[in-house]
Amino acid sequence: MFSSRKVLAFLALGVFLILPGAASADPPPPPTAEQLKKDLEKQQRINEQLSKQIEEQRALVNALADIESLKQRVKELEKLVIVHDDLIKQKLEAMQKEQRRISMSPPQSGTIRLENRLGVPATIIVNDVPYRLQPFQTRDLVSQPAGTFTFEALVEGEGLVQPRTARTLLPNQLYRIFTFIPVTTIPVTTLFP
Repeated sequence: MFSSRKVLAFLALGVFLILPGAASADPPPPPTAEQLKKDLEKQQRINEQLSKQIEEQRALVNALADIESLKQRVKELEKLVIVHDDLIKQKLEAMQKEQRRISMSPPQSGTIRLENRLGVPATIIVNDVPYRLQPFQTRDLVSQPAGTFTFEALVEGEGLVQPRTARTLLPNQLYRIFTFIPVTTIPVTTLFP
């Protein structure tokens, strides 16, 4: 029978014979010129492929850098859009508040209409400002502040027909001032001789 030492020795010998190069101790033959040429061409193809891969990798790295740059720019644009939207909202809110303020408050002015109902020129003085009116002319003084105002009327050939008077103009009111010739007392003897 075999002892365990003998079994181990056979196994070691088998492993030794199986190992590459263990069976032959002769060096390989030198390569031929044709084989060297093929190896060189193969190496050049491998180098070209590696160069191509390196260029593709560089292009990919550049593209990734461009993408990162574009991402940054998009983020900045998004921030600007948010700021712009906020500004627009603020302006719209301010405009709506102003519109509400304007629409809710009653007008604080009115119109004074000056009418010359005579066939001669007249002057109507409103708040110490004279307005000359031609015969039968009408003139509107718009956006006059509501409140107390004064007026007087002069007619050419008649003089002062309306002494200085104070009146009140209400908001959104149209107040008329017109000229007339006051009726004078005519002596009865003139009518019935």
